[in-house]
Amino acid sequence: MPATIQHPSSQYAFYLKHFDTFQVQSAVSLRITSGQGLKAEHWQSIFNLMKNWYITDLFLSELPDKLLGLEDWRSRHKKNEPAPSWLYFLFLPNPIDILNQYLDNPDEVLQQYLFCNSQFTKIKNAWHTDIFHFYGHKTEIITCILDKKVKRLKLADPESIAAVYQIPSSADEIITAESLLDITDYFNKNTGWLRVEGTPHEKLRILVMRYCYLQSDSDIRIYPDFFNQQFLKSLLKKYQKKLQKYSAYNAALYFDFEHVFPSVEDDHAFFLSKALLEKLPQKQRDLFYKRLAAVWLLPSEERIKALKLLRVLFAHLYSSNFIPLTLGKNKPVYLDADVSNPFLPLQTSKGSFIFRFDADKLVPQTSYFNESMIKIKCAASTANGDNSFPVQASIFNLFNTRKNFYEKKFIVDWLFISGVNKFQFDFDGAVFDTFLPLLMQEERGNVTHTAYSQWFAYIHQLGHFLNNGKNRPDILVLFPFYEKNFGTLPQVYRELVAHGDNFDFILPPNFLDDKLCAIEDGHIIHKDNHYKILLLPGITHMFLPTLQKIEAFFQQGGIVIATDILPQAPIVSKNIDTFLAIRKRLWLEDESVTSLRFTQNDGGGLSYFLPSYKNLPETLSEVGQPYFKVQIISPEENPGVTHTVREKDDKVYLFFLNTNPKKEISCTVKSHFLGRPYQWNFDLGESQPYPSWFIRDNTLFFQLHLQGAESALFVIDRKKMTRIWQLLESDLDGCQIERQEREHFSLTGWKREEGKAKILVGKGKLEEYLSYEVKNKLPILAVSSQAWYLESDVYEGKINLGDLSIRFPELIQPVTYHKIIVIKRPYIKGQKLILDLGKVQHCCALYVNEQFVAQKLVPPWQFDISEFLREGENRISIRVINNFSNLLAVNSTLNTFRYPLQEFGLFGPVKLISFTVFHFEI
Repeated sequence: MPATIQHPSSQYAFYLKHFDTFQVQSAVSLRITSGQGLKAEHWQSIFNLMKNWYITDLFLSELPDKLLGLEDWRSRHKKNEPAPSWLYFLFLPNPIDILNQYLDNPDEVLQQYLFCNSQFTKIKNAWHTDIFHFYGHKTEIITCILDKKVKRLKLADPESIAAVYQIPSSADEIITAESLLDITDYFNKNTGWLRVEGTPHEKLRILVMRYCYLQSDSDIRIYPDFFNQQFLKSLLKKYQKKLQKYSAYNAALYFDFEHVFPSVEDDHAFFLSKALLEKLPQKQRDLFYKRLAAVWLLPSEERIKALKLLRVLFAHLYSSNFIPLTLGKNKPVYLDADVSNPFLPLQTSKGSFIFRFDADKLVPQTSYFNESMIKIKCAASTANGDNSFPVQASIFNLFNTRKNFYEKKFIVDWLFISGVNKFQFDFDGAVFDTFLPLLMQEERGNVTHTAYSQWFAYIHQLGHFLNNGKNRPDILVLFPFYEKNFGTLPQVYRELVAHGDNFDFILPPNFLDDKLCAIEDGHIIHKDNHYKILLLPGITHMFLPTLQKIEAFFQQGGIVIATDILPQAPIVSKNIDTFLAIRKRLWLEDESVTSLRFTQNDGGGLSYFLPSYKNLPETLSEVGQPYFKVQIISPEENPGVTHTVREKDDKVYLFFLNTNPKKEISCTVKSHFLGRPYQWNFDLGESQPYPSWFIRDNTLFFQLHLQGAESALFVIDRKKMTRIWQLLESDLDGCQIERQEREHFSLTGWKREEGKAKILVGKGKLEEYLSYEVKNKLPILAVSSQAWYLESDVYEGKINLGDLSIRFPELIQPVTYHKIIVIKRPYIKGQKLILDLGKVQHCCALYVNEQFVAQKLVPPWQFDISEFLREGENRISIRVINNFSNLLAVNSTLNTFRYPLQEFGLFGPVKLISFTVFHFEI
């Protein structure tokens, strides 16, 4: 039996060593749910893991006095033991407790409650879906054809019916509360018969609205208005003693925003005793019941009252009422928001939001994904420019279950580009005891622990750079805040991302505020950025002052681009004549325009109308070239590489992501930021000189090649001299710069295919060709997929490569594959040898001749093993790490949710690829 390969015990520290230099603030927080079952030793282990993974913020879903294990740990912990720097706990006062204090006059308290649906207007072909999500059951829409002028319909369960409406017959008409015809008076609640009228052969559609949750004998769902300032202050005062009790943790408040504000999901609700509600006078009780129906279905007079309450609620969001909640300069208040909440985007300039995603629905390029990214990007655009209020995303379980590191990394990268600068990972304390053996440092092999160390090190490093300095987008997109039809915005978002444009959103209230958004010399000045291009994504309605400010920008030389449809009318209809006159000066065309047109004024301003968002790539490539700070150049119109830019002092950070997971992309990056580019190596925690770049016409160019879903971080050092020898052109498969100075240049390159070729290097106007030739291309060495030796907890012996979960479903620990390969002399001398493992589930560490080579979390599973091989026999060992989903799947008693049993193991094909190595020197 082969000896067990030991993973270097200091490897996790190696991955995180750069933090001592950078003093990086943690980009990760941890939220523990179901923590009652955790023991004192569990808390100690959790704190140890947090320390090793540089996680300093801990959120608890239960109050600390309910977590006996935590209390036990606090009573006997030593000073030298790790503890979180920040401890937050859920602050969810129970409405029943509050209402019980007002039994004599509960109606006063109930005035603080508002239940509403933000979707006041719906397009007919989609609105019933939202009602289904909102009420928890499918809304009944009955279709019938009249034989005569009058027809009777029998409706089931008549006592549960709250109202009956006739839907307008026009196919294109927008359904609003006013357009629905209330025919409830023609419905007999005792018999269930409904009388409908019309013309013979007319097709009628009837909407049946039921009481739904109001049928319950014990519960009624309500939502408290926590944005009532006096209400919040009283709650804060009530819980102040509990906060002081845990002052040793520097505790802060954590509000669950899903309970603070209405959400369309069924499971975000408070419960109120129906007996308590019955103490209300009949008139007030009826009013409360009506509020529990959709606001947009109320009678017009009551609907106006409800809308006034809603405006009051929004007024609190756009005011400074978050400030009294802050318990000190360094003690923030967090608000937890479901990203699917219809009220998003919200102003985040006065508070810190944790945006919660449904990880299972977050599949790139789906509508949920795109709309979520839009909301996050909009929220980030309204946050303070100095990142004092982070935009935090809660998206995954701390440990990999249904998603692996590769899938997580793709989404985390995209969220970073969208503006998220901190991530919260959830963790179910009830199953921690099951995971613990796989995570402790003393565990044999320790690859699981180091894999998570490497994963969090990646997030911390990327978060450090993308939290530095100022974001530098090129395009400002006016968010259709008042728009009734948001259908164009997701398509515009996809086009901008696919074209590689760096853009930011601005809300109309912020656009109108001259303190936040000024017009100067043909530029929009917003958050210290100067925008030359303003994009209107199919906006049909806006306030007159908004259009007037757009015209002022155009007159001073700005570029305005409207897609799909021109603005149609002002929000206030009395301004229609002035509104249309300005629109004509801007675009010279009416709404019937179907071709791409533009208008230019004497000040150099341009206004474009694009009949389709699909015209955006071509237009932006033409008009944006002089103004874009960073531009992606590719033979493809939409290469699919998106990016973000951060600028701080003499450093510029460029982060690129290939948004297509199944396609390799090669393109050229054109940058107006001049300096010497370095690529960041996340495994080593250091920057490395990037070979393929040059400066021409006061512009920096460098080549970029990304695998599917791959990302890359570059640092441009503007202090470093650029009049040095540079690699201008090459057909090498890869290269590494050894020395790059004004007078000296040395480069190691490698190439596989046979033949003569040249590379071009230059310094200023001086250029020189370097020749090389691959004379003998060595064959690829295929390693057989059969007869590998497997070392695992449940089986040791020979095995063929493939899925281990089928043969050993109970196998949850990491496993090691061993194979002896024979290397002949030609492969050792002057060759670069890459071991390609093919397919691996879910991540792996590689050893050659019992020496650690590297650990990888994401494909491609390729390793440079040139320095580890010797002539003759070589032992290849691959340590493969399982997904925790399989651990939960085989222990089904741990969870009511049935976790899927996922593929696990080394699949291959495994092969060794050789490249001829060359060394060039000037």
